[in-house]
Amino acid sequence: MGTENTGANSHANHSDASPLGGQILRVMAGFGYRKDFLGWRVVSSWEEIVGERIAKMSTATRYEDQSLYVKVANPLLRQNLSMEVDLLLDEIRKFVGTGIVKKIHFH
Repeated sequence: MGTENTGANSHANHSDASPLGGQILRVMAGFGYRKDFLGWRVVSSWEEIVGERIAKMSTATRYEDQSLYVKVANPLLRQNLSMEVDLLLDEIRKFVGTGIVKKIHFH
């Protein structure tokens, strides 16, 4: 019986806890860094956002002033991604929300 109560109490404690990412985001937002945090989340999650194929040939290198900088070694791919920038921005918006990344610079 003692084990069952511990499990119930343990479950109740976990259901009240929020994920660490959410807590970090709230703290960052409190200091006015929400957009920067989410922008860097895009950088670190580039493969998840664009998929393995594109991520193998490109790297999100930095986030600054609502702009994402992406290194693309292959000039043809760089040109293709430049023409698909609206689709990439849509995927980024789905991932972190609107107003975080407004421009993508390929280099």
